[in-house]
Amino acid sequence: MATPTCHYIFSILNIIFIISNICIGEDCQWTVNDNAGNPHTLDLSCIAGEVLIGQDAEGQTIHDYLFSICQNSQPCGSNGNVMVAQRDSGQSNGDCFNIGIYDSTIQPDYGTTLGGAYTFQYNGGNDCQSGRTWKPTFICDASVEHQMGHVTETSFGSCQYEVTIYTKYACDEVSAHCEITDSSSSGLSGGWVFIIILICGLFTYFVVGYIVMALTVNKEGGFGDVNGNIPNKELWINCIPLVIAGCGVTKEYIMALINKDGTDKGEALTESEP
Repeated sequence: MATPTCHYIFSILNIIFIISNICIGEDCQWTVNDNAGNPHTLDLSCIAGEVLIGQDAEGQTIHDYLFSICQNSQPCGSNGNVMVAQRDSGQSNGDCFNIGIYDSTIQPDYGTTLGGAYTFQYNGGNDCQSGRTWKPTFICDASVEHQMGHVTETSFGSCQYEVTIYTKYACDEVSAHCEITDSSSSGLSGGWVFIIILICGLFTYFVVGYIVMALTVNKEGGFGDVNGNIPNKELWINCIPLVIAGCGVTKEYIMALINKDGTDKGEALTESEP
């Protein structure tokens, strides 16, 4: 049974949609205007997902602040995953406070300090009277990828936390490019990204295809006819023996090359003997 062309197009578009969502991820780029109306762009995509660790300023109770750039990836007990988690210094299993939740719709305030400064304000948990607030400022420093300073509470007990992060990505006049890092030490390797995209694409293809078949081609069987709703069923059935045959041909070709090389070497040795 030939599948209509529109079914192929529909499936391909859904796969592309899934791939684009995985590749782009959460937004990590903002463009804001200064007082004169000139646009300035902060693009933290290169360091999205990285975790910066800071501590309180000297003279204050020492806490660790785990700040995940552009993501809510820090586990924080009953608070779930948050962008910024506060813990007692050196304690990974103690009390955890939600200092800030990432929201890609929040826009920064722009200042001209040191070539560019972007200040955000994120809301956190409500366990303080006025709620907890995380206020990071990204300041231009063309010499560093990122460097997080001490965390300061604006006043004792206010639960309003400010921090400065120096980074080249905040510089207006620097065309910063992502640094190549060792994929084994952080993030997903290209192979895992491909596998994730492949699995998501196949899942979407079969789910959407099943629904389309049940609603259009196989209306009589409906959603209960599993066998009749498999998209491109004959194609997939025919693919299995073709793949097996292809593997066999490839194996024979490689073995022929190996035997040919061995024969040539043997002939060369025979000819060299007196």
